[in-house]
Amino acid sequence: MFMRKKSFKSFLVAIIFVLLFPPTGLAIDQSDIQMQSQMDYRVKNHQNTASDKNIDDAKVKREYHKYQSDFYTQGVEQVDLTKVNDRRIVVKWLEGKIFDATKYGLIPMTVSGILKERNIYLVKVPETIDYKEILQELKNDPYQISVEPDYLTTSSYIPADSGFSKQWYLSRIDLPKAWDITKGSADVTIAVLDTGIKADHPEFRGRLLPGYDFVNHDADPSDDNGHGTLVAGIIAASPNQSGIVGIDLNAKILPVKVSNRQGNGSVIDAVSGIYYAIERGADVINMSYSSYEYSEVEATAIAEAHSKGIVLVAAAGNDGGDNWSYPASYKEVISVASTNNRDEPSTFSNSGDFIDLAAPGEDIIGPSYMGGYQVGSGTSFSAPIVSGIAGLILAKHQDWNPAQIEWAMELTGANIVAGNWNPNYGFGRVNAYGALTVQLPSLADESPDTSEKAEPIDVNQVVTDRINMPMDDDWYTFDISKQADVTIQLSNFAEYLNVVGILFKKDGGQLVESQVIDDYDSGVNETYSVRLDAGTYYLVVYDFYNHWSTEEYQLEILAPSLAQEDSDDQDTPIFPDIVNHWARVNIEKLARQGFIFGYPDGSFGPNDMINRASTATLIGRVLGLQPDPKAIQVFSDVPSNHWASGYIGAVTKAGIMIGDENGLFHPDSQLTREEMAAVLVRVFQLTGTSTKTFSDVSVKSWSYPYIEKLIANNIAYGYPDGTFRPRNSITRAEFATMVERGLDLE
Repeated sequence: MFMRKKSFKSFLVAIIFVLLFPPTGLAIDQSDIQMQSQMDYRVKNHQNTASDKNIDDAKVKREYHKYQSDFYTQGVEQVDLTKVNDRRIVVKWLEGKIFDATKYGLIPMTVSGILKERNIYLVKVPETIDYKEILQELKNDPYQISVEPDYLTTSSYIPADSGFSKQWYLSRIDLPKAWDITKGSADVTIAVLDTGIKADHPEFRGRLLPGYDFVNHDADPSDDNGHGTLVAGIIAASPNQSGIVGIDLNAKILPVKVSNRQGNGSVIDAVSGIYYAIERGADVINMSYSSYEYSEVEATAIAEAHSKGIVLVAAAGNDGGDNWSYPASYKEVISVASTNNRDEPSTFSNSGDFIDLAAPGEDIIGPSYMGGYQVGSGTSFSAPIVSGIAGLILAKHQDWNPAQIEWAMELTGANIVAGNWNPNYGFGRVNAYGALTVQLPSLADESPDTSEKAEPIDVNQVVTDRINMPMDDDWYTFDISKQADVTIQLSNFAEYLNVVGILFKKDGGQLVESQVIDDYDSGVNETYSVRLDAGTYYLVVYDFYNHWSTEEYQLEILAPSLAQEDSDDQDTPIFPDIVNHWARVNIEKLARQGFIFGYPDGSFGPNDMINRASTATLIGRVLGLQPDPKAIQVFSDVPSNHWASGYIGAVTKAGIMIGDENGLFHPDSQLTREEMAAVLVRVFQLTGTSTKTFSDVSVKSWSYPYIEKLIANNIAYGYPDGTFRPRNSITRAEFATMVERGLDLE
């Protein structure tokens, strides 16, 4: 490709706990919420505006929600009152404004001081008031930030083998070798948001910090269910020569009770727990609960925790499906799926685009809230394994941020199947030793992560970079000198990435959202064409699911009408290696029109052979075709994330280029002279005949009619020895020259 390279760069909710303990001691796993669904793609219905010095770059991504059949916020009419907790509503009001529940005839309910400080309220709707009508009325109030039902859940059970007594998973994740590096640090605090804890269990002696109970609103987070005790023990059971041992042998546990005796909770308690963990200085928050309802209030709390440097870990859920569960699906959270002792995906474990990692989750032993020990299965017990490893990493690397800690675990995850990521395992089954031995990559030359430091780029050039880590944002800025038709294309990224761009215009010192560029899902190039007014624009590029890759992506911002005015000095060559080249004039004509670009080092490579992918790209631009990556599905050798897939799809759809009989396009194969003849005849719709013949071109050959028309229109001539050499490859300079001759005919 002709290009220049840049430097490298609900509503939760009733909380569904994955384990309940009946009096018999049988370990149980649970999770089930019925979902209505609808297909819809939308952007929030307000513009994002902010000072370019103060813009909340993380909020930019949170406020773009891609709604799919398994991911959406229910409308008022879709609310099922049988699943709402005691006719309650969660309200977040504008800062500085007081929410008066009595104004609406609602009953104020008790919430924690932590939520009061953030203007978050809980109200109950009396039976005499229509729930849906008042919900809509609250949503219409100009002072509301978010208004959400407080949902209940039902439970389902996954029995575990209570006779299993060995901690098989410790060796599977290379934990003994990891302990040779670090056994953890008492300076690390891991908050466990769960059903509470049995504080007097021997496994927690000397390991607990004072916690809180947001269910009963007191300072005694005692466990009356069992789930929280088991989860905390998996993370940090003490090495006391008896019983079991946790992942992190020294970290402190902050117990936060956010769920009741039945394992059920609400968004109010979950959010209170998150803010409490922030205020108490937690380094890691483990959330072994799930729901299928998105909550703006919860998302905001999660984002604040992440911004404070807290590692967030959550269970993926146990329905064996691919619906988005929360809090696991919030972008800042490490979503953990479950595997068994054969490294196979657990049959109950959820999967899908939101999965980040996998960890053992079957027959996991831990302390019981009734004394002794219990065994459980579920993603609830996979998550604390990851939380414990995060604690070990923090003990060794106190200065690492959450994205770096997540990246270390994902980079070294055991790839059970081929590829870097898949929907069952994420980046692999976690490996504690590997995560502790990896070194961070140098990111000195990567694109800036903030709008304030956005990388200036040129229009009509190609930029390459990588999405290097979870939560990596690449910010760019470019200028449009006058109104112009502009095409923005993101391409060539890893097949599992869903690369998204959000375009902003600078207006009076503020950045105003212009467009979200996200027409396709993972692995498909994104193209957006628009007429832009003169001004300064910003573009942020990131992966929608906050995955990452070592593969580069390409960004093109094309404005052919602007290319013509970018090089008024005709004596200064656009490319340094064409100064004395015979084709300089023709090459520069195409470059000024935005049809061709050079290599990353600024050269053009005029004598290099042009391949079929570059041919398709040049022809697509010349004809003004809209890139169409879906059209390349017929070619097995052109993945949807190939840098030229859009133009290959466009030119084949237009009948300009074709593949072979085996369904292959051969994008990297060099273009032959007879192929060139066929392409140019179709592009410029050439007609005519010629009496000139060539000794190596039979009149019966398939390419003869095309070569004849090319000769008749003086686009090609042949060689002095009377040959045309139809099967020889053609150079970039030769092809550029013939394209320019064709344009001169029009």
